[in-house]
Amino acid sequence: MLNILIIILGLVALKAKFNEAPPADEVHSIRCSDGWPIKLYRRYEKENQGEPIILCHGIMGDPTNFMYSTGNGMVDTLVEQGYDCWVMNLRGNRHCAPPIGTSRYTATYDDHYMRDFPAAIDHILTQTGFERLHWIGHNMGGMLLYTYAAVHDTHQLASGTRIFTPPDFEDLNQKPMPITLTSLTLVPA
Repeated sequence: MLNILIIILGLVALKAKFNEAPPADEVHSIRCSDGWPIKLYRRYEKENQGEPIILCHGIMGDPTNFMYSTGNGMVDTLVEQGYDCWVMNLRGNRHCAPPIGTSRYTATYDDHYMRDFPAAIDHILTQTGFERLHWIGHNMGGMLLYTYAAVHDTHQLASGTRIFTPPDFEDLNQKPMPITLTSLTLVPA
């Protein structure tokens, strides 16, 4: 009986931590061209607003990958160096509520580079008054950097940094894994 109580308390604590919003000085909710709302979590020194950086998490991540409540995250280091950090929250993850009548599981990779990033970049540049920003992408966030740069004009990008993103996909010889892909469609969460 005690074991069951410990497990239940642990699950309650885990759920509370799972629903915790990333620590931010400001949270900006913006609408993309298709009406989908996304959030940008901003951290910066108000007295010393430096160049803007947009940080994008990977496919299984969220803004907490860059922002820790303990103050030891990548964003904390960048803010200490004088940067104005904007952590992107891609549509479809746990911190993003879809428009009414839409499932968060309908979000696609194309939505990210065609709708989310143009809206986010325009918002950040308007808010900060800068003409360009830096982009740091982790995993899929780095792949989105590649795709955005290939599809859109890059005049708004000062630099791009990728973390754990392949440099290219030229030698990729992976065979499809139908069992894995089928199981992902059965349990999309």
